[in-house]
Amino acid sequence: HGLDLDRFPATERRPAHTAAEESERAAAATATWSLPIFSDEFYESIRRWDRKIVRNAFEKIYRLSEDWRHPSLRAIPLEGLPGYYRVRVATDVRLIYRRGERTGTVEILSLIDREDLARYIRQAKTRG
Repeated sequence: HGLDLDRFPATERRPAHTAAEESERAAAATATWSLPIFSDEFYESIRRWDRKIVRNAFEKIYRLSEDWRHPSLRAIPLEGLPGYYRVRVATDVRLIYRRGERTGTVEILSLIDREDLARYIRQAKTRG
């Protein structure tokens, strides 16, 4: 025996989705993909870190590209440098990036030791 679908309104025929699927779908609809642009400074900076740190950094960059607002990134704006942000890659390692608001890009600037953050900010201010 076949089910007579005409007896049921269209809303009742939709497959049920879990709350997680619905929130994932809503997040995907609002997220915009950003093109990562790697600076020469970034390539230079990854040379001093071990493979695990670099892999973690690229995982963060991938997540940034997918959705820069993703809560797991916990991006913090750099004080005194508008548009610059930092993301924790490991206990003492931070990824510095800048968002291109109009261009839809994420410029990956550097992978630095947390202790070098203040010096990085000072230098970035002088570079202008």
